[in-house]
Amino acid sequence: MLPLNIPEFLISVAIFSIIPGPNTMMTIKNSMRGGFKDGAATCFGVSIVFFVHAIFSTCGLAIILYHSAEVYHTIKFVGAAYIAWLGIQNIYRAMKGTHTESTGSDLEFAPCSVTKSFTEGVICNLLNPQACLFYVAFLPQFMNPEGNLVIQSCVLAALHCIIFLLWHCTIAKCVQKAKTVLTAPKVRARIDSVTGLALIGLGARMASSD
Repeated sequence: MLPLNIPEFLISVAIFSIIPGPNTMMTIKNSMRGGFKDGAATCFGVSIVFFVHAIFSTCGLAIILYHSAEVYHTIKFVGAAYIAWLGIQNIYRAMKGTHTESTGSDLEFAPCSVTKSFTEGVICNLLNPQACLFYVAFLPQFMNPEGNLVIQSCVLAALHCIIFLLWHCTIAKCVQKAKTVLTAPKVRARIDSVTGLALIGLGARMASSD
């Protein structure tokens, strides 16, 4: 059987996807680095973890995470440190001035490693215990107890993935379209600085949240 109240679920995850957070900042950061291909690969890495969170919540592993303060805080601090470290790298790149001046048709983003971008997206979402807890609190509201819970959780995760990818790939495409402005060395340095500070701030907020 299909999950219950799918339209309400779609509206809810659409709002959840649009709200800026670590995944959004990661998409922007990597789109700045390597354009749409880089940002899209990051989005796919993030979205694949929705299935992990969905299955964990269905199997009860998220319940263990919820009741074990030690496990929760360990994952939370590791994730916060990872986000903050990415921010520090951005600030260092801005201070070092690694961006070179390019004009005309030679204007290009840095070479993109799809594997690296995908992995960064996976790690960013995987080390966010709040996302897992969101699923364990959210998905049961749409589950049909008479159906297969694992299949239903995967269906809901797939719907979440589609909405997430549509929104965040649009963000990556906007960065790609704006490359004439964004690849100017001074602009890139400033955006790297702002993005770096935002990532550090997100990491600090993740570490200090309950």
